[in-house]
Amino acid sequence: MTRVTETDLFGFNSTATTSFGLSPTTLNMVANTSGRLTKEEREILHERDKQLLVVDAQADKSLFAMNRLGEVDQYAFLQAAETFEYALELKAEVKGEEAQLYMTEFVKRGLQMYGRQMLGCIEVSGANIGAEVHRSLYPPEPEQKPEPPQRGVLSRLLFG
Repeated sequence: MTRVTETDLFGFNSTATTSFGLSPTTLNMVANTSGRLTKEEREILHERDKQLLVVDAQADKSLFAMNRLGEVDQYAFLQAAETFEYALELKAEVKGEEAQLYMTEFVKRGLQMYGRQMLGCIEVSGANIGAEVHRSLYPPEPEQKPEPPQRGVLSRLLFG
């Protein structure tokens, strides 16, 4: 029997490490006497490769989503700061004591409403982005059509 090394099978050295300092998964496979993999071994390696690809793609999706969520939050804070400054500038321009009281209350309630709306947008965006990260990268299984019921001898004779 010929021993197949990880480098032969996977194209990497078993002493290599990932960016997190972890050793890659190693399989100690023994090939048959001809040095070829069996069908079952090829299927196992194919499934392993598919799973590793999905893990990498999922990590990429997660990192991208976290970055994008940070951008959304930063933009929301910048917009809020500009909006608050604008509202306070308008409030300061109002003349008259009674008008100032109404404007103060209007700005107070308006900014509270704006804050709730912005936080709601951030929350919905985060939930939707999270749902995309959570969505499986495996293609859906093909739907199998149910087999037609078996007909009896008499049914086949009478109805063809």
